[in-house]
Amino acid sequence: MNENRTNNKMPFGWALFCIAFLLISMVCSLLWLDIPIHINLLTSISITLGVSWLNNGHNWKALSDAIDYAGSIAMQPTIIMMLIGALIASWIACGTVPMIIYYGLKLISPSIFLVTACIICAIVAIASGSSWSTAGTIGVALMGIGAGLGINPT
Repeated sequence: MNENRTNNKMPFGWALFCIAFLLISMVCSLLWLDIPIHINLLTSISITLGVSWLNNGHNWKALSDAIDYAGSIAMQPTIIMMLIGALIASWIACGTVPMIIYYGLKLISPSIFLVTACIICAIVAIASGSSWSTAGTIGVALMGIGAGLGINPT
């Protein structure tokens, strides 16, 4: 390992190489090679770690600390997205979304549907604190209602 290297940042060209390798390998595996994406991600991580180790002289401890730090930052959003997925699945499985579609078709007039949908989504987003869960639950139900009322989805 080179002791005189004090720069902790990867040069732009090598960073671009790592990103290009990831993108090209993913496109090739999806279109031609029929390799699971997980293999490409692991290969790209290995390439990036190798480039960082060889080019910048980082030791495994510094790289491991960087991975741990990035993982700790990503943990909270990951848990939130998993909980939102569980909420969406439970609403669909227990019949909440079909019930909303049923009553929405009975109660909402096509002439005021878009305004009503906006207000309902705003209320649910404020109440739940999540635009993702609003889109995945009420949004799905409102898309069904809109289709039933003949509203163009685009």
